Amino acid sequence: MISKIKNKLKIKDEQLKYDFLPSMLEITERPPEKLSTVLFIAVVLCMISILVWSKLTKLDIAVSAPCNVASDKGVFTLTAKKAGVVESVGWNPDEDTYGEGTVLVTLKSESAEPEIAELQYQKEILEIQDRVYTKLYEAV
Repeated sequence: MISKIKNKLKIKDEQLKYDFLPSMLEITERPPEKLSTVLFIAVVLCMISILVWSKLTKLDIAVSAPCNVASDKGVFTLTAKKAGVVESVGWNPDEDTYGEGTVLVTLKSESAEPEIAELQYQKEILEIQDRVYTKLYEAV
């Protein structure tokens, strides 16, 4: 008798379980999507590869800052009109003085190249205009 009651209660429990929240049971009983598993594995592999890459590689760090070069006697201050990367330094610790036109620092600046090309183009135009105006002046 007790076993019959237990069986009926078990059957009722099964029916009640499916009647209560069938959508939740469907979610809990369904295996996870393959796409979500693949995405999770891909993200984990990307994170691991980034960590390994950051530990095994060495990056060149470029630091930029505005600066002035001033003499110790306060005679003049040298400033750069354009930003750039220092390519070479012409400073010699054995020399105390430098003459006019001495190159102390050479800058490499990508922003100046288009400006130089534009100025050369304008120079060519002015030279052509000068020749034309000279010929016109001589003809008069």
